[in-house]
Amino acid sequence: CALPHRPSPLPVCFRQFLNLLIYRLGTMYNPKLSNPEPSENNPLSSSDSENNPLSSSDSENNPLSSSDSENSNVLSSSSAPENGFKEKKIEMITDCKWKKIGNYNLGLVPVQDSEGKYTYLDDRGIVKWDKKFDAARDFSDDGYALVNENGAFRYIDINGNYLKNMKFDNAGGFYNGYAIIRDRGVFKFIDKKGEIVERKEWEDLDYFSENLAAVQIKNLWGFINNNGDLIIDSVWEDVKLKDNKEYNKDYDKDRKWGFSNGLAAVKRNGKWGFINTSGEVVIEYVWDDVYSFNEETAVVKKRKLDKNQYGLIDKKGNLIMEVKYDEIWSCYEGMCKFLLNGEYGFYDVENKKELTSRWFEAKFYSNEYAPVKNADKEWLFIDKEGNENKKLGRWNDAYIFIGGIAVVGEINEGRWVYYLIDLQGQKVYQSKNPIHYAFWFTSKENYYSVEDSISRKYGILKYDS
Repeated sequence: CALPHRPSPLPVCFRQFLNLLIYRLGTMYNPKLSNPEPSENNPLSSSDSENNPLSSSDSENNPLSSSDSENSNVLSSSSAPENGFKEKKIEMITDCKWKKIGNYNLGLVPVQDSEGKYTYLDDRGIVKWDKKFDAARDFSDDGYALVNENGAFRYIDINGNYLKNMKFDNAGGFYNGYAIIRDRGVFKFIDKKGEIVERKEWEDLDYFSENLAAVQIKNLWGFINNNGDLIIDSVWEDVKLKDNKEYNKDYDKDRKWGFSNGLAAVKRNGKWGFINTSGEVVIEYVWDDVYSFNEETAVVKKRKLDKNQYGLIDKKGNLIMEVKYDEIWSCYEGMCKFLLNGEYGFYDVENKKELTSRWFEAKFYSNEYAPVKNADKEWLFIDKEGNENKKLGRWNDAYIFIGGIAVVGEINEGRWVYYLIDLQGQKVYQSKNPIHYAFWFTSKENYYSVEDSISRKYGILKYDS
């Protein structure tokens, strides 16, 4: 049965999956710049996940977690939508018997069995191959998944074939047609045909973005093209970190991230600015910190009177939001979340205005709505004018809409009960004892994971929308 309260609102795996979902909602996941306590969604702090590729990040770094859930008021059932359950085809395609579950992509999902070995399930919840691995990742859009066998990293395709039977000391997942490998201590690129691109002068490197990749030569950073030719000279002290890359802790901890929206953040003489794909400086080195562009805007930081203050700029370097905020998160759906004087709010970038409402806590906009927490610690959903959509109800716990579905929860007779609701506020699924968690898997395929609250193992729910 469900517990009367819990230290975090959803299981560990959910926190990992939601971070990945946020990444998919924008061009990259880049929520904010500072490092408060707790360090919620801080892109400037490196991930410190374990070597297990399905391990989750710390709950402090979860942009969607509700830090005050155990103190939430119990809401009456009347606070939830009262229009019943929509008729949908929902089925459990595998029982709660897996220790960990990854994300579906290309019709396959990695799972960890009771013995700690990994395998893949198909879209019916059936084991795809007899192969078992020491570790396994989600399939990338490039058609390969990274697996580990007996300490060696390999790539496997959706038919179970290995990429040229190649093995590596360490490796990362494919992204934009390339993966980064470490072979006998040397960093290299590998493409989907198994062809390797390397240069002896590369001291470090990063994934390709917008057909360019950052490389380090003699402690300075420049950019290469797909052939490995240096296109932009290595003259910068640093370039920005990329979050949520799918490789090992000791391999990705200090990874860089390059071009986004046609611009890359680079550092010279201790200050940050931006260059274009020709290497021309388009935004001068004036900022104490910045983050990469997302939705044509970037968060910037200035140190004023011994205090970090944040603003938002456009691609010409013009200020959209004044440098005065305690925190700013990157924009999603044209709405930028901020923190000012201990209260959360939103800035409408297109209409160049702050919404007047302020909140105790807030998450991101998705599917036109954002979950926010009021002073009574009730979660509700607001539209882009800041108005509550009362059809969506008030809850003890709520998460963003993805694919028109949101996870919401309430405490009922001392127990947590979770629902899936649609954009009309109709419940399409209710968690059942002993299973009391249900949540969205990926934005591409309609799968959810559920957790048995007794065994703490996971199953998969398929939802036909």
